[in-house]
Amino acid sequence: MKVELYSVKDTKLGKFCTPFTAPNDEIAKRMLQSTIMAGGNNIAQFPEDFQLFKLGNYDEDTGELTTENKFLANATEFVKKE
Repeated sequence: MKVELYSVKDTKLGKFCTPFTAPNDEIAKRMLQSTIMAGGNNIAQFPEDFQLFKLGNYDEDTGELTTENKFLANATEFVKKE
């Protein structure tokens, strides 16, 4: 079974955060939105500095990694406007 790999990039630092898995792109976006809504973290405080990327996928049966490095969204897209 394949799982999708994602990471948030800190553009000020110029590095990617620890990768995480999600079933698809929309769930990964929702996970980022939840992180922002929870508050108390750098992504919530400085959303303009973070971007979501799909890194590829991982096959749990074979151990094979497929890379992609595809931009999905800016964290600012998930900040609620008042």
